[in-house]
Amino acid sequence: MPTRFTLASVFSACGALSNVACGGCCHGLVLKIGLDNNVYVGNALLGMYAKCGCYEDAARAFGDVRDPNEVSVTAIMGVLAQTERVQEALHMFRLMCRKGIHVDSVSLSSVLGLCTKGVNEEPDAADGEGSMLSLCFPLGQQVHGLSAKLGFEKYLHLCNSLLNMYAKSGDMNSAEKIFNNLLPKEVSVVTWNVMIAGYGLKSQTDKAILLLHRMQSLGFEPDDVTYINMLAGCIRSEDIATAQDMFDSMSAPMLNSWNAMISCYFQSGHDAEALNFFRKMQFQGVQPDRTTLAVVLSLCAGMGHLEFGRQVHTVSLKGTSTMDVYVASGLISMYSKCEKADLAQLVFSKMTEIDIVCWNSMMGGLALNSRDIEAFFLFKEMQQREMRPSQFSYTTILSSCSKLPSSSFQGRQLHALRGIRDCPVYTKEHASNLVRSNLFSFYARHDSEGCGITAGRIIRLSTLHFPPLGVFLLEKKPEFC
Repeated sequence: MPTRFTLASVFSACGALSNVACGGCCHGLVLKIGLDNNVYVGNALLGMYAKCGCYEDAARAFGDVRDPNEVSVTAIMGVLAQTERVQEALHMFRLMCRKGIHVDSVSLSSVLGLCTKGVNEEPDAADGEGSMLSLCFPLGQQVHGLSAKLGFEKYLHLCNSLLNMYAKSGDMNSAEKIFNNLLPKEVSVVTWNVMIAGYGLKSQTDKAILLLHRMQSLGFEPDDVTYINMLAGCIRSEDIATAQDMFDSMSAPMLNSWNAMISCYFQSGHDAEALNFFRKMQFQGVQPDRTTLAVVLSLCAGMGHLEFGRQVHTVSLKGTSTMDVYVASGLISMYSKCEKADLAQLVFSKMTEIDIVCWNSMMGGLALNSRDIEAFFLFKEMQQREMRPSQFSYTTILSSCSKLPSSSFQGRQLHALRGIRDCPVYTKEHASNLVRSNLFSFYARHDSEGCGITAGRIIRLSTLHFPPLGVFLLEKKPEFC
């Protein structure tokens, strides 16, 4: 008869191998022999499901743990974070504290990770939740105080989590206070990397460079992450010269470093230099990934460099039988901007999996090439395949409809669809400004009955200032002023 220790070890192995089938069989055995209420086995089972990505099963496993401990709660917080339910995970920590469950340094480190994740999320006005920064940052500060109270302020992994939280929140003063109180023997390369990344986010390249030199003088060897963080900081501050010097100092740059440099030149408007960097990368035998190809395709699209774009297309097909959706979207955009919409459609037609970005790229490409009726039918096909349109989908297709002769019917259809969705056009707190602007422009261009009234209604219920408003109201439809 297997013991709780045996089963826990088996669950750990199943999780490491992502073998959920074997783990599920062992779960059945646990129920059969009556160890399902054992917290040790329950925690191992929860961890196994979490590592296998079976988050609903992990949540059920947590519910079956009779007396959850700090390991159980920390694990379920991780599961909630993986499913983008940060606020629920933080609420779980509050319950943990209220119920008197022991809090250890691992639990606090996990909560700080959640706070860091929260402060980097965009506020979701549609859900009425406000900025996550205002919720997570104060909690992170409270966890900082609690860690000091419990005597964990010198635990390396917890210090790194604190530094990361403050750095990602933009509070480098607090991060510096923690860092300066640590002795060289109490830090790791990860600690230095977090600080360098924080300075990079604040575009404080000079401080990042000084910290890198100090790191090296104390005998710490920079790793790939160190250089990537340095390059990212240079990109943010548009310091190409420093970025190039940093790259040249690397003995064997990894792929991420090449990508960072190509992006640096691209974002700074040095398109030719970015393409030359890509050629140099190929010459040195470094294989590009989806990020490399997407950036280079954007370069080709902006420069109208069709032949080079074709070469990138060939490179993207090497060693794979399926087209990556990220790269495919770049190819569609590149061919469309080079006035080769037929080639863009060919790429689109050969895709086995199509996400909303690819649909939008194809619709945008057709509209760019004045093939507006095709764009409209593509939009309808997207809906028939139960792909939910995004804001960009609506703005693109409304723009196309406004250019079609006698297109009032198609535009009204789209307006109705927009109203059916969960983002009503006339609701201020939900409506997309861009979609509303395109709706206004669509109705303003048509003289059919009711279009003027609808356009006037949109502008009265909107907080936006539309450029064509004066022309439309004063010259075409004065009766709706």
